Amino acid sequence: MNSLFYYYIRLFTVMIAVNCGIYAKGLVSLTPPPGWTEVTALAPGSAPPRFPTVKYIPKDRRNAALLVTILGRGNGSVSDLTALKKLHLQLCQQYLASPTMEFSPKELKFEHGVGVYASFEDPDLIGKPTKAGNYKMASPVALLLDGGVVAHATIFSDEANGPTFQEALDLLKSINLRDEPSRSVLEEPTGNGPIVISVPELDAELLIPRAGLSQASTKLNTAPSYFSYTTKDGSMMSGWLEPISKYRGLRQTWSSEKEKMESELGIKCEDESFQTIDGWQTVLYIIRLPGGAVQQNLRACRTYGTTWVDVHLSKTAQTAEKEPLKVLLRSLVIRSKGPHPTV
Repeated sequence: MNSLFYYYIRLFTVMIAVNCGIYAKGLVSLTPPPGWTEVTALAPGSAPPRFPTVKYIPKDRRNAALLVTILGRGNGSVSDLTALKKLHLQLCQQYLASPTMEFSPKELKFEHGVGVYASFEDPDLIGKPTKAGNYKMASPVALLLDGGVVAHATIFSDEANGPTFQEALDLLKSINLRDEPSRSVLEEPTGNGPIVISVPELDAELLIPRAGLSQASTKLNTAPSYFSYTTKDGSMMSGWLEPISKYRGLRQTWSSEKEKMESELGIKCEDESFQTIDGWQTVLYIIRLPGGAVQQNLRACRTYGTTWVDVHLSKTAQTAEKEPLKVLLRSLVIRSKGPHPTV
């Protein structure tokens, strides 16, 4: 099961299924027991993962490892133990001999949430001697943390329920999210005006209509200008404000990101189309999900003075409806900083 080490880098399909966005590292906190240490989670020669992944191994070179990734906030779709068990079933599919194979998941309770886990043995390694980096057992775990944050972990080992496995499980039970950093988001004091996204060194700001918008409960991206919201209809909105000097144009930016999505994550982007929508340079595409669902995506970029605004909108449904995302994009306003009449 050595190839499963980097299974996390392909978890975007599961992340989509729980309406998650793309996040950066740095918010995961675990307390390793004596004898365990954190190491890089990268495969040799690979690019940094697009998602927060941490890896722990025993210091004494026992053949074991724990990998953890944060999938994000499930927008209410994974909000209790029943839904978590369904997510865990999805995570276990690659280990099952058939989709209907029965197994017995176990519940996991810890200070900052609940979990579900199960262990699977690699049939190709039964009875064979231990080989470093080739694990006889894999135990996928689905986690629901405080604030509705969903995480996924896998314990790799040569045993099930032995001392090494228990140490890894105890390490996992210490998981928590670090305090989120401050963001450069200013809100109208009345609470009725638009949300204003502003970065001190930039000359423009982004206005987002407040009606029907909810801020993500946990900020899982350390970029100071990052924002993330959900709408009543389940659409996701996230993005950044950056200096225009970092902008290479939408097509070049998208080409680089699409290549990583397809080569590193195995994600296939379909029905790709470039459009100009009310001054925004955009690319629309879909990602097909298990069960016939479709995630419609709209990536939009726009510059104003020395400011580059980058926005990603997405919505998961049974049909690929583009219009709601276009309407949401058209509701955004970019303006120069300074005194303005009440909006």
